[in-house]
Amino acid sequence: MGYSFDTSVPNICFMSNDLQNIFDWDGENIWIQTSNFTLSQGIIYAKNAILSGSIAADSGYIGGSSGWTITSKKITTSGM
Repeated sequence: MGYSFDTSVPNICFMSNDLQNIFDWDGENIWIQTSNFTLSQGIIYAKNAILSGSIAADSGYIGGSSGWTITSKKITTSGM
């Protein structure tokens, strides 16, 4: 793993030699990348995920835009 630190800006960066696994913090934002998981600007991208705890959303989709639609206090689908 590599390590870099710039004293003029709070920043921590760890990365594997092949650059496939990265942890980067710029003082405000965290970016994590592995072979099956990425966290960037608050968005999680994963091939598979098991989540526990609370998940909150006022809008969005589950299963893409043709799947389930999330609106305030409702989850609906037209496919059933």
